[in-house]
Amino acid sequence: MLLEVVRRRPLWRPILELATLEVRLGESDSARRRLGELLEAQPGNQYVLHDLAFLEAASGDLERAATIYEELIRHRPELAQLYLTSLGFIRYVLGDYAKAESAYRLALDKEPDKRLTRFSLATALEAEGKLPEARRLYRALAEELAAVPNLSDDRTRMLHAQCLVRLGRRDEAVRLADEVLKKRPDDVQVLNQAAQIYALLGERYKTLYYTELALKGVRREWFMIPEFNSLKKDPDFQRLLNAKDASQAAERRRHL
Repeated sequence: MLLEVVRRRPLWRPILELATLEVRLGESDSARRRLGELLEAQPGNQYVLHDLAFLEAASGDLERAATIYEELIRHRPELAQLYLTSLGFIRYVLGDYAKAESAYRLALDKEPDKRLTRFSLATALEAEGKLPEARRLYRALAEELAAVPNLSDDRTRMLHAQCLVRLGRRDEAVRLADEVLKKRPDDVQVLNQAAQIYALLGERYKTLYYTELALKGVRREWFMIPEFNSLKKDPDFQRLLNAKDASQAAERRRHL
C-alpha cells in the first residue's frame, strides 16, 4: 500500500514511512537508497537525516552516521543529548576514544544524571588509559545502583554488573548477570552485555556463546570494541564475526 501511495504521490512523509517499514522488514539497502534520494531533493530535512543516521548506525557506514549526527547536533539542539550519546558510541566503536569522551561529556552537560551516559564515558576513559577517573565513575554508579531497592529494569541491572566486573567484583557481577539472563534469555541487548561481561572475565566459552546469540540482532562492529580485545586473535570468535558478514551479504543479495 505504501509503495502505491509513494508511486502516486511521492511526498517526503510517505517516502519516509515507507523507508522505515523497509528497515523493519530487513530491506536496509532499499531504505538507504530511498532516504538518500529524498535527502538529495530535500537536503535540510531533519526527519530524513534522523532516520538515515539511525539506519547507517544500525547497518551501514558508521563514519557517515557520525557525520550526520554531528550535523543534527548543530541543527537540532533540543535533541542534542540523544544525538550526542549516539555519536559517542559510534566514535567508541570506531576507536576514536577521545572524540567519544568529548561527545559523552557534552551529553552529560545537558543531562548529568543519565546513568548509561556516565557509564559510557567511563568506558571511553578506560580505553584512553585514564583508569582512575574511569574507576571513580564505575564505583559511583555501582554504589548508586546497589542503593536502589528492587531494581527491576534488567538492562540497568546488567549495567550494574558491567560496573562490578570492571571493579574486580567478579562473583557479584556473575551472579547479577546470570539472574538477568534467566529472565531475559532472548533480549539482544542483554545478550550483548553478557558477552562483554564474560569477555572481561576471560571466560572464553561463555563469551562465544553469548556473542553468537547477540549477533542475530546486532552488527559485528559492536564486538570489535576494547571489551573484546582478548578474543581478537581467537579463530572461533573471528568465525562468528565472519559468519555475520556472510549473512548480511546474503541478505543484501536477496533484496537486489
